[in-house]
Amino acid sequence: MAKDACPRVNPQSYCPDNSGYNTPMPRRFQFSLRTVLIVMSIAAAALGWWSHKARQQREAVQVFTQAGGRVSYDFQELSLEGPRYSPKWLVNVLGVDFFANVEEVILPNNDDIATKVAYLKNFTSLRSLWLSYSHVTDANLQQLQGLKALRFLSLPRTQVTDAGLEHLKNLSNLEELYLAETQVTDAGLEHLKPLTALKSIDLRLTKVTDAGVERLQRALPNSKIDR
Repeated sequence: MAKDACPRVNPQSYCPDNSGYNTPMPRRFQFSLRTVLIVMSIAAAALGWWSHKARQQREAVQVFTQAGGRVSYDFQELSLEGPRYSPKWLVNVLGVDFFANVEEVILPNNDDIATKVAYLKNFTSLRSLWLSYSHVTDANLQQLQGLKALRFLSLPRTQVTDAGLEHLKNLSNLEELYLAETQVTDAGLEHLKPLTALKSIDLRLTKVTDAGVERLQRALPNSKIDR
């Protein structure tokens, strides 16, 4: 009987001459397969995160538009008809929230809107937020702490007080803040001093004093403060 040309040493290896007997799988092939599996796992995780984020944003958009609010996407701020670099047919299939970020939200001044503020956390790229003349409270402002891209915040004639301003002190990109006709006092202005990016602050018809405004102006010399 002829001696086997390819002795079987490992049932999971293979034999290049198709004799049915095995030799070890090339190390390069093993490494390549492992790399492909790792890349596929990372891609699947990234796709899952992207899909989850888009669905959260879409849900929040529906909540605010149904309540009478207005929402604007990044491409609309640039006066474009649709998301850049995205095929129109694919946007139509999946929805605009998979390809664009909400950058501006204008909420109506109805009694119910304060209960929906929590949905704002789904707009991680939000730059402009209008909450004027609404029933927003200090507790509602706590929901804004994660909006690190926020640059414009309008809160005139809301129920915001000094305690609510503490929730804004980490919004380091904030440039414009409107607090007219609120219950803010000099004590609340202390929370605004870390916001060095502020260029405009509206404190008209609040309870701040000249001395308090002067101290804030010294801390934020590049800000225009209206009182």
